[in-house]
Amino acid sequence: MRALKSLISFIFLYKLLTPSIYAQYDLYTPLEFQKAYEKMTRSLDGKPGQNYWQNFTTYNIHAEVIPSLSLLKGHETILYSNNSPDTLKSIIIHLYQDMYKRGNPRDRYIHPMDVTNGMIIKGLQINNENYDLNSNKRFIRDKALLIINLDEPILPGTVTNISASWEFHIPEKTSIRFGKYDSTSFFIAYWFPRVAVYDDIFGWDRYGYDGYLEMNNDFAEFKVAIDLPGDFLIWSTGNLLNSDEVLPFELMEKIKLSGSSNELITILGDIGNYHFDRQNEMLTWYFSSNSVTDFAFGFSDHHLWDVIPVTLNNGKRVLINVVYDPNGKEYLSKMTEFLSQCIKYYSEIAPGVPYPYESYTLFNGLNTGWHTGIEFPAYVNQAYLTNDTFNYAFTAHELAHSYFPFLVNINQAHFSWMDEGLANYLAYDIIKYILGLSEFHPLYSGNPLDKKSGLFLDVPVFTSSILYQVTATGSHTAYNRPSFAYVILEDVLGKELFNKCLVEFINRWRGKRPIPHDLFYTFNDVAEENLNWFWNPWFFEFAYPDLSIKGIENNEIIIKNLGKLPLPIYLKITYDDNSLEEISKTARIWKNGESKVKIKLANSKQINKIDLNDIYFIPDVNRSNNSYIYKN
Repeated sequence: MRALKSLISFIFLYKLLTPSIYAQYDLYTPLEFQKAYEKMTRSLDGKPGQNYWQNFTTYNIHAEVIPSLSLLKGHETILYSNNSPDTLKSIIIHLYQDMYKRGNPRDRYIHPMDVTNGMIIKGLQINNENYDLNSNKRFIRDKALLIINLDEPILPGTVTNISASWEFHIPEKTSIRFGKYDSTSFFIAYWFPRVAVYDDIFGWDRYGYDGYLEMNNDFAEFKVAIDLPGDFLIWSTGNLLNSDEVLPFELMEKIKLSGSSNELITILGDIGNYHFDRQNEMLTWYFSSNSVTDFAFGFSDHHLWDVIPVTLNNGKRVLINVVYDPNGKEYLSKMTEFLSQCIKYYSEIAPGVPYPYESYTLFNGLNTGWHTGIEFPAYVNQAYLTNDTFNYAFTAHELAHSYFPFLVNINQAHFSWMDEGLANYLAYDIIKYILGLSEFHPLYSGNPLDKKSGLFLDVPVFTSSILYQVTATGSHTAYNRPSFAYVILEDVLGKELFNKCLVEFINRWRGKRPIPHDLFYTFNDVAEENLNWFWNPWFFEFAYPDLSIKGIENNEIIIKNLGKLPLPIYLKITYDDNSLEEISKTARIWKNGESKVKIKLANSKQINKIDLNDIYFIPDVNRSNNSYIYKN
């Protein structure tokens, strides 16, 4: 009994002395997350734990692209470093092109011409042992995944050598993030067998590419060689290592000018400049990129090309490339200068973290299909729209992905809202600052939360993206709700403190793989406030934006929170003498979970009308109860 009393006293004292940690239990925490805290790979203050680890991969790839056949052939050697404490008895490899394989399940329509045999594996070796894909004993090939049961397990702290040869048909009629866009312009992505993520939360990532979900990749080093006919130019992730060998002299001279200038330079302003007299040559382009999560490239024999160097206040120079189809010149040629402004803003103002790469390339491949833009490290495949404002908004959004998920590596398959919501928030900031459009949400007109919030398919944001991505509310859950949550939290904390929290999250998790609670707990830690009153309804609960004016009692306006989301209150009061009074309260007014609040008026003049939240950034599903007209 005495021992039990001592234990109880110890636990009580420990909790008393560590209130900031135990306060975090207000947030729902899945068992996988709890185990990570127990193993100390994560910590409850939002920092990486003392036992944090992540695996790393090196890819050495040589590919040949035959544009006339829409065919890519490749060979790779992979060095997979198991930095985990676990012995791996199997290994999982993504074969993304199997989404196009005949009979394979997928969540997107593909044109019948693009239904193929998927990624054809010509050979596979692991630690110099040949693996026969026809052996049912060792392999499970399903949903664009290849699961290999190993004879010799991968031990902790060891490096596994994998080599593979493959080929696949480049989609010609289906524009899902990549493919053939005309007879001589292509964008290539998801094009090599790659080792799936094995992490401290879920173990192996067992979700294959289905066309809808985005990627979950480890950081890797890439050494890539690409063989292509000489009448094409390539723009790629990473650094071009042999520019003197593959770029024509006249283009090299123009590019060298960018080394001593901050002005826009047109490298190719006319498709006639493509006559390089190299049509009969096969050129090999060499690229390298380190500590990035993916590698993509585009090529064309008629795209136009502008560059502009940007010098950041830390002295770093970034080269921006905008590469576009001549049909998009009117719209995308404007993006070069705009991108230079965006990179400086993101680097120096908000979030104020220097852009992490040496270059950024906007490649105009997408022109039809579902996506307007799809991001890669230092690279975006982007369509053009005939609305300039939306082109600016999408451009700013895709650039913001340089921070999330590429500097701070987000699991986009499960937590797409973490990177999409933050990218939307940052783009929204850019639109306000650079374009001065204070009432414009970057991707939508009006307030998109008004349209889908509170409906049957409106699930909590914390729900895995795998479960809601294909529903009618997928974009609402991944993009709209989290981005508006950040806008409203910024209103609560103030711009300076909010940004301080965001920068600390970036610094803690740059080059690492955070989970949602790492974001929430970092904000709590830096703000020195338990913000779970905000995180819970906005990210974990079935709640929606709906405030109403209940009435007036004792010179106090009664506001009811029908949807249970913490929202700002903005009141515009018109008196009988036509004078106006405005009252603003941040969402903190709902901190204690009240269902209604009372706001006292400064005077007792006769009221004619009260309007609630008739301001663009405050969402509300039912605005019919947001006005009050006084009746004698």
